[in-house]
Amino acid sequence: MRRRVSRPSVPKRRERRDHPLSGLPDSSLLALSSVCRAAGIRPPGTQARQVREPASTTFGTSTVHRGRQGRCAVRLVRYRRAEHTGRGALIGEYIHEMGDTSLGSSRPGPRIAALDEVELLAPCDPRVIVCAGSNYAGQIAEKQRPWPTQPPLFLKAPNAVVGPGAAVVHPAGLRRLEYEGELAVVIGRTARDVPAASFADYVLGYTCANDITADDWRADGQWTRAKSADTFCPLGPWIETDVADPGALRLDTLVNGRTVQDGSTADMVFGVGELLAFVTRWITLQPGDVLLTGSPAGVGPLVPGDRVEVRIEGVGTLSNPVVGAEPLGEPGTT
Repeated sequence: MRRRVSRPSVPKRRERRDHPLSGLPDSSLLALSSVCRAAGIRPPGTQARQVREPASTTFGTSTVHRGRQGRCAVRLVRYRRAEHTGRGALIGEYIHEMGDTSLGSSRPGPRIAALDEVELLAPCDPRVIVCAGSNYAGQIAEKQRPWPTQPPLFLKAPNAVVGPGAAVVHPAGLRRLEYEGELAVVIGRTARDVPAASFADYVLGYTCANDITADDWRADGQWTRAKSADTFCPLGPWIETDVADPGALRLDTLVNGRTVQDGSTADMVFGVGELLAFVTRWITLQPGDVLLTGSPAGVGPLVPGDRVEVRIEGVGTLSNPVVGAEPLGEPGTT
């Protein structure tokens, strides 16, 4: 005969009622949570009860999905319409009003215009543009350069920034102008001594960049002129705020429809976190500032009449024509 084994009784789990907000419906808690976060304070009851925010929010007929850290996953733009310039959020094919675009502090407002009714400008207006050189293993091998032990850095001046569709000017008398397709990091909050593991907390989003370079001037040591001439830093078409892993994006560059660079950000020697930690040890970055992360193998020449495109998976496509400059006289002459 089998012996019956008695099991100890398990008391039923009691629902927690020890917090004054525990009986409120999720919709009420969510509204209260939004108000508190907008005021910069922790919502009450977050320790006692977890509120699940919806995966998407509807603004009129447009639907915005929530991205990383629960932020609305929108594309941030700067635009010109007639005589007006402004900032907005691109949702589908429509631009909506957007106030403060710092991290998590604003939500899209009413619809402004359709995308085809405006001219897109560079999506940010950086005060500082820090660039990493020799940061792709393929380019290091291609150029037979030594492996870097720390990120080589240089700056581009803000006057070099232009937006999508704007012309890149080939300087008169220059023998070789080069494209360099890159992933650009747009800063979302003041960044100083950023821990590499926490870099995402300081990033507003990502955009495409073309580090246009006058090779002649770089070769003779004139790096400032080689990197910072007018139109030498196209950015755009928008800031993508929902990129899960910036170290796993396909990046390619096309000239007149032909692929000339075909790489991946997985080939970067120093990832976004390492770069941001290194740069902010000495340079404080502010919202809207830009970090260029280097270019894959395949850098090559541009001539007037070309159209160059930088395409980054999950971010967008930046396209710019190349035009010739008017010949200049000798310095001091008219």
